[in-house]
Amino acid sequence: MNSTWSNGTNFQQMDFYFENADESTKDESPMKVILHVSLDSDLPVVQVDVDLGSLPKLHVDGYEMVAQFQVEGFKNQETFWTDSNGLEMQKRELNYRPTWDLVNTNYNDSLQNITANYYPINSAISMRDGKKQFTVMNDRPEGGSALSEGKVEFMQNRRISADDERGMSDGLDETDKSGHGIRVPTTYYFQLFDKTARQSVQRLVQHKTDEPAQYFFSFNAAAGQQTPIPSTLSADLKAAGVSGNVKMNAFPVAANKILLRVYNLGDLYDEDKAQDVDIDAIANALAKQANRRVQTGEFNFLVEELALGANMSAGERDARKVHWKTVDDKATQ
Repeated sequence: MNSTWSNGTNFQQMDFYFENADESTKDESPMKVILHVSLDSDLPVVQVDVDLGSLPKLHVDGYEMVAQFQVEGFKNQETFWTDSNGLEMQKRELNYRPTWDLVNTNYNDSLQNITANYYPINSAISMRDGKKQFTVMNDRPEGGSALSEGKVEFMQNRRISADDERGMSDGLDETDKSGHGIRVPTTYYFQLFDKTARQSVQRLVQHKTDEPAQYFFSFNAAAGQQTPIPSTLSADLKAAGVSGNVKMNAFPVAANKILLRVYNLGDLYDEDKAQDVDIDAIANALAKQANRRVQTGEFNFLVEELALGANMSAGERDARKVHWKTVDDKATQ
C-alpha cells in the first residue's frame, strides 16, 4: 500500500493506493484500489472516493467487493434505515420481516442471512444510537446493509463467472473493451453527528449528487458580443421557496409552455418540515430569465395542476377514480 497526504490552507486529503498482484492471473491485471478521503467543499460531510479497478476472473467462486464504514462503539441494536428509491427512509431490522417469520420460513432451507438482509440503496443507509446518528450516502444505486453493530456496507462490484443460482441463470461477468473486468469508481459521503445539536444533510447531498454544477463555455465570445445582463434567477427561485430540500425540474413542452415538477426531499426520519413554494413566483422567475433583454416586470400565466404522469389534469384524474360503494358506507374512494 502506498499513501499520500496533502495539507493545505483550505483542505486536507488522503490518498491510498492498494494493489494485490497475488490474486491476478496471467490474463488479468492485478486488483487495484485508489481510496481518496477528503472533507467535502460544500457540506459538513467526509467524502470518500473509492476507485475500484478490475476484478480477476475466477471460474467458480468469483469476487464480491464491498465498501465498509464502521463507527467503533456504535450500538444500533440491529436496526437501520434505507431509502426507498431515493425517497422516504424505511426501517430495517436484521433477520426480520413484519409480515412473516423470516428465520423459520426462509432459513430452514438455506441460511440466507446475508442476502435476506441486503436492500437496494439509491441514496443512503442510516443508523442511530441514542442521540447519535451515522449516515452513509452513495452516488449510485448499490446493494447494501448493516450486518453488524455500527458497520455499514455497500456492494460496489461483483464478478462471478458461474451462475449463483439466484434466478438469473447466468454468471455476472461484465468486461471492458480489453476483456478485463470493469472498473467501478464510486463516491460515498458520511456524516456522524448529534441529531439534537445538528441537522442531517442527507437530502442536500442527494440533491448535489443528482444535479451537480454544470459548466458552459463560449469559444467565440467576441463575435456579436452584447453587454451582459446580470441574472437574478437563483435569487428569485430561492425567494419562491426553491431552496434546501426543495428540488425543481423544468421541462420545455412547447413555445411558452413548461412542465414544472417540484419535490420536497425532506423526510420524517430526519424530522424535516413541510416547505411552502410559490408556483407563480417560480414561473415569473423563469419568464424573467428568458426575457431579460426584451421585457421586465410581471408576466401573466395559466397554471394547471397535472396528474403525476403529466398526461391529464388533476381534476380529470380525480374524476376517473373508482368510487367503491360498500354495504356499510354510502361511498368510499
